[in-house]
Amino acid sequence: MTKKRRSAALKFAEDFEGLRFAFFGGFAGWPRLFGDRSPAVHVERRGARVVKRIQSADYVVLGEKSGPGKKDARRALEKRKNDKPTVLDEAAFLHLARPTLNGLTFLFAGGFSKGLDVEGPVAMVTAEGGIVAGPDVSRTDYLVVGPGRGAGKAELLRRFSKEPDTVVLSEERLLELFALVRRPTDTKYDVRSLAIHLRSLTDPGKVDRGVQMLKRASFQLHVETTPHSAGGIVKSQSVADEYYAAWIHEDGSFACFDRGMTPCMGQAGDICKHLVVLLLGLSAGGQIEPRRAYDWAKAASPKSPLTKSTPNAELLLRYGGFKAGEIDWRPTETVPEDYYAL
Repeated sequence: MTKKRRSAALKFAEDFEGLRFAFFGGFAGWPRLFGDRSPAVHVERRGARVVKRIQSADYVVLGEKSGPGKKDARRALEKRKNDKPTVLDEAAFLHLARPTLNGLTFLFAGGFSKGLDVEGPVAMVTAEGGIVAGPDVSRTDYLVVGPGRGAGKAELLRRFSKEPDTVVLSEERLLELFALVRRPTDTKYDVRSLAIHLRSLTDPGKVDRGVQMLKRASFQLHVETTPHSAGGIVKSQSVADEYYAAWIHEDGSFACFDRGMTPCMGQAGDICKHLVVLLLGLSAGGQIEPRRAYDWAKAASPKSPLTKSTPNAELLLRYGGFKAGEIDWRPTETVPEDYYAL
């Protein structure tokens, strides 16, 4: 339910006026909210110039996909030791091009998904300098409409859906906006940002269910982390005495098994809610940086879960020894209040 509106309505963090960009290689993903058909069109609309020669550019942008001139551009950049333009990969360019919420007004209507209640979006907007308005406001930059029922939802839609200066966003489009505002390259990238970006790397419903688990009750996560991987035991909240061993590696290998070493049915080909709980819990507890958790999940997103995994088996054996009192394994405890803003 996104109303089409001129893309100039977005407010951006950086000024592109007068800058020169050279693009090589296609983009793996281009944000729909920008409203432009390509990065080149986007920067031109913001007052920049697109050039073909790297020696004429302030920024050289290399997309993730192949494209005409990309290999030649890489070779030319390697030869230029001095007076080299700033080279950006796709992620760095999207960070440079990011919108800002600072000073913009948001009005929320309707109920939001259980893993994304209204407190989450409100917290994100205010953290980025946005203003959350009440239902009696006379104007708003954004009207965000959740999929659930809510008092006054129909009236707010009627009032603002035809306003030329108001963008009507669905929950899905709001998450896309948040994902653009705070990219993984941002120094302020946090657990809230990670939860938003995980929705683009696996089934959003799995992320919602994982967040619900963290909000519902405290967890004692028995975890093992290294600079290159993370694993842990995640207890079931629906079946007594059931637990899962979830594990992920920086190369994108991942797996989740129940205590009998049967693959977790919730995986369905990608990251399950138990891995979501593990990544968010470790990030919130400071045991892994949110950016690193995102990188690992991104590496895992095109892959299928392992059907056999020694690290998962070792986690289950160690947890069995802990339950029997044979070893000491201090858990990381999660607190529901830490996840209310997700």
